[in-house]
Amino acid sequence: MILLPAVAVVGVLVGVVGVGGVLLAPALVALGGLDAHDAAATSLCCLAPCGLVCAIQHRRATARGGSSDVLDVRLTPGLHAGALLGALVGAWGTRFVPGEMLVAGMALLAAVTGLRMLRTADSAEAGRHLAAIGTPTASAVGVLAGVGSSMTGTSGPVLLVPLLMLLRVATAHAVAVSQSAQVVVAPAGVLGFLPTTHLELWTVLPLAAIATLGTWAGLVLVSRRPELQHPRWVGIVLSVAAVLLGVRVAS
Repeated sequence: MILLPAVAVVGVLVGVVGVGGVLLAPALVALGGLDAHDAAATSLCCLAPCGLVCAIQHRRATARGGSSDVLDVRLTPGLHAGALLGALVGAWGTRFVPGEMLVAGMALLAAVTGLRMLRTADSAEAGRHLAAIGTPTASAVGVLAGVGSSMTGTSGPVLLVPLLMLLRVATAHAVAVSQSAQVVVAPAGVLGFLPTTHLELWTVLPLAAIATLGTWAGLVLVSRRPELQHPRWVGIVLSVAAVLLGVRVAS
């Protein structure tokens, strides 16, 4: 029964800092007894509705005329299209590229970005708007994140957040667009795992519901306590993710 609270915590982290979804597959292996492939596919199935909730919540906030237009409608279609293309390519390429290589690369990227966030958390630099990087760059970032996320069975934020923050995009913008990207990345990633996995509908549905409720709770929490999305907390979660990804490679 400890798995259900763990899934809820992962959902809350997805809602608050985006990158929490990387913790779900290891939790399913350690606490749920699933093998690595089944855990990755189940994780992706759970994270797709989480991304949908995030996208709806952010668009509602923007429609209300809030001060943080975190989902820029001029750029998210290009980035999401790139993520979808990358995820489909990654799903097709899972049979050719060793997953361990990509996971190791993701661990390194998460570690570098996490440490950078911890070192610069108290600086005056707030980061720039997503529009500043331009549509071609946003689309290219989406492709890279889609390929890596699909091939490793992780959701979009674990790659998109560090990539966008390395481009000095503000934390709120990087997290929001990465959360919504799960809507296209996760289903495409599942396609890559279907030939080698067996998904139990009655296992996936309750876990997806719990993760989605947790994500909604995380979004509500961060709307009331925006300081929780401080670069320091993002850096901590990214650093933990890097350690878990490193353990996954070594195991």
